[in-house]
Amino acid sequence: MDERTTLNEICKLVDDILDTYSTITDKWCEYREKEGIARFNQKSTKISDLSDKQKSMNAIIRYVSFLNSVQEIRQFDYRKEGFVVNSRVKNINSVQEKYDDYLSYRPEKGKIQVNKCFNDLFGVRAIIDCDNLSTDNVRDALKDYANVEVHDKSPSKGKECIKYTATHLYFKENNYEFRWELQIWESKNERANQESHKTHRYKYRDWESEAMDCDKTLYYSK
Repeated sequence: MDERTTLNEICKLVDDILDTYSTITDKWCEYREKEGIARFNQKSTKISDLSDKQKSMNAIIRYVSFLNSVQEIRQFDYRKEGFVVNSRVKNINSVQEKYDDYLSYRPEKGKIQVNKCFNDLFGVRAIIDCDNLSTDNVRDALKDYANVEVHDKSPSKGKECIKYTATHLYFKENNYEFRWELQIWESKNERANQESHKTHRYKYRDWESEAMDCDKTLYYSK
């Protein structure tokens, strides 16, 4: 696809995600209040705080379980010419492994906001046939979307060993609600990105395994 067509498809996908995110967040808020699940500020709360705030960590686990019971999110699995989209709910074991990694092994030693760590409990990935789609152009196309953050995940200077090239979008409502993620990959980078997920910074369960777990959970919950 040419860049203009690709950007139009991305905007349509973003609109769909935002609509679903808003609907699911409203349902989650109702469920959280009914079940007495903790509501906490994910910007001011650090990963290191969670060890003393078991109710907050439990809220993360409960949100993952809640997402696995929701049918609406399955719309983000489709294929059209030049545009393949799939999604997954993060595996609960992967949540724990990510928490352990941020707390004990990363340089910050847990001194990082929860919303920067657990910003992908639900994730969508779009693999596109469009060469040299720049993050800046995606950002410009979405400049009027107040609830979407756009990040360039291409290798930065001094980190050329990281062969991961993508644009990430984060959907947010406020600092108390969990964020969702959209990864945009060019198809030419798919193999290198997969390898990067398996061998470098993504030490947790890979996307495909989590997607299969999500499918099984949703199937058995019908």
